[in-house]
Amino acid sequence: MTTVDDLRRCYTTALTMTRKDGRTVDNHRADVFDGDTAYVRTTGGTGKVKRIRRDGEVLAAPATTKGNPAGDAMPMRAHMANEAETKAAVGLLRKKYPLIHGVVFRLAERFQRTINVVIVLEPTPAVPIAAS
Repeated sequence: MTTVDDLRRCYTTALTMTRKDGRTVDNHRADVFDGDTAYVRTTGGTGKVKRIRRDGEVLAAPATTKGNPAGDAMPMRAHMANEAETKAAVGLLRKKYPLIHGVVFRLAERFQRTINVVIVLEPTPAVPIAAS
């Protein structure tokens, strides 16, 4: 079974989300961890943002740089970051990925007039099994 430490060791995380019609969609994103909480950054109007706003239940699996899953998926709860979380996460992402998050995302915001958002991923607490 995949743990947060397994996700932390990989360069990217493969996220599996569900569309309205029940089909699953796979995505991979570079992430950064602060404790057990993961942060990923993406463009604001994408389908993954809409799916997370509608239903924050995702499956996260360690992935290769090409996005191929490199382990089992674990359930996580995703939500859009607030202002304080965004500021902290962007700092961590720029430190870990200086070219992508320090240069590319800034240029995209400026020249394409896009708004980038941060998605927060937190492990879903394990449900205890009642003793019979």
